[in-house]
Amino acid sequence: MKRIDSRVNPLYRAWKSLLASSGIKEEGAVILSGRKLVPEFLASNDMRLRHLIVSDPADVEKLVFKSNLDVIWLKKDLFDEIDEAGTHFPLLVVDAPPVRRANLYEAPKGLEVVLSFSNPLNLGAALRSAEAFGVTQAILLKECANPFLPKVVRSSSGSSLRVPITYGPTIKDLTLEDTKTMHALDLSGEDLSKARLDKNIRLFIGEEGRGVPEGMQFAKRLSIPIKPGMDSLNAVAATSIALYAYRSQQ
Repeated sequence: MKRIDSRVNPLYRAWKSLLASSGIKEEGAVILSGRKLVPEFLASNDMRLRHLIVSDPADVEKLVFKSNLDVIWLKKDLFDEIDEAGTHFPLLVVDAPPVRRANLYEAPKGLEVVLSFSNPLNLGAALRSAEAFGVTQAILLKECANPFLPKVVRSSSGSSLRVPITYGPTIKDLTLEDTKTMHALDLSGEDLSKARLDKNIRLFIGEEGRGVPEGMQFAKRLSIPIKPGMDSLNAVAATSIALYAYRSQQ
């Protein structure tokens, strides 16, 4: 077990950079935290594991993992700096999944969702729902937070590492050709509870607070009926309801 107690150590600096999108892109890695998530991924064969980081050597005894995994004993104050959620539990560094560019000219296959959530916690919760309801592709527009930020991974319970993700353009660069295959959640749309949803559908969710930009054209607009006087639902709640509505029909 290697010991690291200096902030200038290259490994520590690389791990610290994984708290930001730029570091994730540069290192191609993700930090996992949590008493449920870390053991789950240690037992998984789907991803390449890089390092297990502990602040106390005794923590190693709490986990089961392959003997060839590098275990690093990190000085506690340094550990606390990268343990962003304050779990006080070993951290796991894994390879970031490869993400390709979305091809919006292709017809949707199954249930697809287009997201533009800039809040990491909202994006994580939405991706957790996406996995639960069997989304075949989550298209993340440039307005989205990085899906591999620690907050996103943790709030998604690891779904952000399992859901098929592609990257799309910014909302302002979406063309009519892009949106003509999309169904948008919108307050002025057709009642979702009465709408007939196709088996292959691409569902567009607007930004938190802003909703669907004016002037955009879609194949259909769908609304979730709510109590009169309410402005709207939380974006994550609306996403989950729409995904459930699709799954209940299909």
